[in-house]
Amino acid sequence: AIERLCLHHLHMYSDPKVLVLVINANPRDEHFFLTKLRLMNPQCPPKVLTSDVSIKQREAIYLEGGVQFITSRLLMVDLLTDKVPVKNISGIVVLRAHELLRSYQESFILRLYREKKSDGFVKAFTDNPTAVTNAGIGQLQRLFDKMYVKNVRLLPRFDTNVKESFDKNPPNVVFLEVDLPSNVRRIRMALMEIIRTCVRELKSSVQNLEI
Repeated sequence: AIERLCLHHLHMYSDPKVLVLVINANPRDEHFFLTKLRLMNPQCPPKVLTSDVSIKQREAIYLEGGVQFITSRLLMVDLLTDKVPVKNISGIVVLRAHELLRSYQESFILRLYREKKSDGFVKAFTDNPTAVTNAGIGQLQRLFDKMYVKNVRLLPRFDTNVKESFDKNPPNVVFLEVDLPSNVRRIRMALMEIIRTCVRELKSSVQNLEI
């Protein structure tokens, strides 16, 4: 799942020598990634910056590096007031990227980041392709523009690597069949006969009808 893909990336950045900020994470995302990353790299555990953390504390935490989850509102304020050392930010990871189509806060953050540090990376992840493409390719381009990224990688289920990963752990399907009571079976047969009769009448009265 996409959580494993994001986890792999965040684990790579769990290093005090780099500073990677994660935005647009909901409480469930934070709980999952915090739990996993703390186990994977206890020497550089991830941090969470919320409104409960004072400005002075945030300034000190930024300097500690590693992966840091922060609310969009706080990061926007810290960027505007120069409380975050932008030169230290290696990149920004955006979760649930499709939500940026109807949100301007994260897009503004990425714009400020690009203006202050053009060589930093932006990586955005989503597992909701329908939300990105339901209005055509133009909507995907609009999302690119809001995230200030140039490249996109789509991983459909028929992608070779994705298919190989799924084939390693095929789903275990269990079929359960329950016998219908005799009264229900009679009702079902009657309904099927009614439907067949209706279809025959439609075909006889409407030309070129295909059902």
